[in-house]
Amino acid sequence: MAKVGINGMKLYGYHGFFDEESIIGGWFVYDVDISYQLLKDNLNDELTKVIDYGTIAELIIKVNNERQKLIESLAFKLKDEIRIKFPFTDKITVRVSKLSPPLGKDIGLSYFEC
Repeated sequence: MAKVGINGMKLYGYHGFFDEESIIGGWFVYDVDISYQLLKDNLNDELTKVIDYGTIAELIIKVNNERQKLIESLAFKLKDEIRIKFPFTDKITVRVSKLSPPLGKDIGLSYFEC
């Protein structure tokens, strides 16, 4: 079993349930872990045989650019996009963290993982 991922990709987005969040925006951090079958004998030192984390980063940017009210929606949308692009994955874990959520309290981040 092989594993590839991106951890800590920080992007600005306009996601959130409250109207002001769609105007002011905020910082979001994306973590993605993907497990899949990769046999050493099939590896030819080219991106055609592996899950390219550059493509994962592009998918994160794409999903982040589409406004959602809930971080749960962001996480499931990203997971779906990854599965479409790489249908041979065995397991995908996505975590979306919202830095300093506007709750009137000193909270470092909130997150959803699926």
